[in-house]
Amino acid sequence: MSANFSHRFGESSVAREARGRGRGGAPRRRARKAWLLTFFGDGVRAKCRWCSSVLDRHSLTADRYPVAGIDGGTYRHGNIVPACRTCNETGVGRKRLLKTLALILGSGKVLV
Repeated sequence: MSANFSHRFGESSVAREARGRGRGGAPRRRARKAWLLTFFGDGVRAKCRWCSSVLDRHSLTADRYPVAGIDGGTYRHGNIVPACRTCNETGVGRKRLLKTLALILGSGKVLV
């Protein structure tokens, strides 16, 4: 949707700004995957942060960790790690973080 189109049909500047905050368009997602493969792997393959399965550009997903998307986490380099689709969809990373925090705080209670 072009800026003129959205302006003509009354989309507010706040809505236009919010629309750009998601996971980004296809070129942005490809660049993110390439960065994850290079930074966490050999440029072609990387391991899942949670289960250590080997991922390529087709099987890799970007998991927002340590700040999850529901908590306002963004797709910035300091907040994404490579994850397989299964681990990313089940929230394995978030559950491990909560368990770790529970142990560190000494409550003994698991929050998940």
